[in-house]
Amino acid sequence: MADFPGNLNSFENKYSQFFRCDKSALVNVDYIDSYDYQKKELTMIDNIKCSVSYRKSRELNKILKKK
Repeated sequence: MADFPGNLNSFENKYSQFFRCDKSALVNVDYIDSYDYQKKELTMIDNIKCSVSYRKSRELNKILKKK
């Protein structure tokens, strides 16, 4: 997890491996360990948990199925 000044939209558009899971967080899809669709919660490979917004949960599910 990292903080940076600036706009997440520009960062998200520049790097395709990042996914906006809610309005204040980007995650690298390559580092997702698991996703609990019921709880709408991601677990990263280092056990960091991140909530996923309702709107983004379907999109994330599609991305993970492609992996």
